[in-house]
Amino acid sequence: MKFTMVSQKISSHLFPLQPILLEHKIKLSGNSPVGTACYDVMVDVPFPIQRELSALLANVEKNKEIETCDEAICGIITKIHEHRRRRTFFLGFSQSPVEFINALIESQSRDLKLVSREPSRNAEKERRSDFFNQPW
Repeated sequence: MKFTMVSQKISSHLFPLQPILLEHKIKLSGNSPVGTACYDVMVDVPFPIQRELSALLANVEKNKEIETCDEAICGIITKIHEHRRRRTFFLGFSQSPVEFINALIESQSRDLKLVSREPSRNAEKERRSDFFNQPW
């Protein structure tokens, strides 16, 4: 069964069940009953969907098809998020390139400082141009 047919299979089970009718004869002659009587009636309801459900779950091939579809959907959602992120990046650049580049450099500089917290680095020396003219 294909994933698109699942809605057709379960749609018949989404409607309300037929009401249960109980016939009871009320005795009108004789002694008047004292108080109200209340009874619990146990009703066995057959579950025709149970067989179909167990057959559906037992079929591993169908589950693999659903998993494949889920993986494809997750991949597409990931691509959408990536394209959205890239669009935001390029839109920010197109609106004000100078401010965008300055903010980007500042952000990456902060990230680099967080990642490479070396005690041997001296920020004051790095700010001077002589530091960058040293031999590698």
